[in-house]
Amino acid sequence: MHYIGIDIAKDTFTATLLTTPETLLFFGETYDNTEDGFKKFLKRVDSFHIAAESPYIMEATGVYGEHLATFLYHKERAIHVEPAVKISRAFRDDEKTDPIDSRMIAEYGFRYRDQLHPWKPKDRIVEEIRILMVNRELFVKQRTASKNVLKAMQCKTAQGLTHFHKEQVEFLTTHIKNIEGAILETFKQNAIIQQHVTNLDTIPGVGLIYIANFFDVTDGFVHINYRSLARYLGIIPRKHLSGTSIKKKPRSKKTGPARMRKQLFLSSMTSIKKDGPLKDYFYKKQATGKNGKIVLAIIANKLLKISCAVVLSGQPYDPKYKSVHLLE
Repeated sequence: MHYIGIDIAKDTFTATLLTTPETLLFFGETYDNTEDGFKKFLKRVDSFHIAAESPYIMEATGVYGEHLATFLYHKERAIHVEPAVKISRAFRDDEKTDPIDSRMIAEYGFRYRDQLHPWKPKDRIVEEIRILMVNRELFVKQRTASKNVLKAMQCKTAQGLTHFHKEQVEFLTTHIKNIEGAILETFKQNAIIQQHVTNLDTIPGVGLIYIANFFDVTDGFVHINYRSLARYLGIIPRKHLSGTSIKKKPRSKKTGPARMRKQLFLSSMTSIKKDGPLKDYFYKKQATGKNGKIVLAIIANKLLKISCAVVLSGQPYDPKYKSVHLLE
């Protein structure tokens, strides 16, 4: 079996081909991150007559690697896009260059070949929602910055530029609302997806942006597994104990998309303002002296679990439903 490790940059990518960590067929070769570069790279790999199931391993580096991954997928190659944190944790090497990284990624594929996950492009509607969410987040950050400047300018004696920042805030707010409208219209293109959206909207604290992010991380309500999602998002506290001397408090690793973790936390804060079991749970735990932030983190986990249950059941949220595991 051959293993191809690919390190992605904005304009180029670097690749290493090996059969074992000690047997390199080529090391650290660089190609343009363009269609022509992809073809040259594939011609180089094919010159070794490797098996069709040989894995091409890449880090999940966002948009820079998507074009190459899609190209290889349509060429019927075995693509595996792995979380960067998993690859980095598998090695302890302070030296870092693109060629070394590509070799490390290929070696990761060799070591953990039984744990590699096949990759395929996202469905069109999932990709549309993700792009809309990325742009919305960008506009929200710009609006927050403009609001902060506006607030500072209003405290000055010279307020000549306040009108400009007010217009900027209004302009960005309009764009944000338009994007949210586009998200709603995109969901309506599929009746099944729209029904899931309607059901999720019945959960206390859950709104459109939470649902859109949940839709994204589950690949369109397809991969619905609470434990897998919680691990992926890094919201399950992990123990760190060894012998009698090492006893650290459980901590969440905070891996995966930050947007979804943010929405879980914001939704948990909203949920405790609405009458229901989540609000009751929060104030019950707070009355016993439990730290409020810790309780909110627990509620965030519960919201994720409830969201999975609502999609899997195909039914709206039922506040009277009792689960032996939900509010223990």
